[in-house]
Amino acid sequence: ALHFDSRVLFNAGSGDLARSGKALLDSLLPIFKGLPAAIAIEAHTDDRPLLFGAITSAQSLSNIRAMAVKLHLIAEGLDKAGLSAMGYGASRGLVENNTAEQRDKNRRVTLLIESK
Repeated sequence: ALHFDSRVLFNAGSGDLARSGKALLDSLLPIFKGLPAAIAIEAHTDDRPLLFGAITSAQSLSNIRAMAVKLHLIAEGLDKAGLSAMGYGASRGLVENNTAEQRDKNRRVTLLIESK
């Protein structure tokens, strides 16, 4: 599994991949294209309410982010049949959401490499 801090791929509160996020994913494409495996994309958030923007819930934000990663990988040549995307919101935190440090750990995107 590859784990990415959401700040590496997305700007705060945004479902659009940041330029740095696209570059990071693009750097992994040669590896992904050679894998005889499926990739499950999981996006996670913390439990804080969203205070700005068009996205109104953490669950929605995680769904949009997972799909943004999937669509980017498809646009760059990966087979859509080998990709899945799921947003989990705050339901699968790594740690509690009591401090800023803990919330930072919970805001992440994970790419799970699964045998087909």
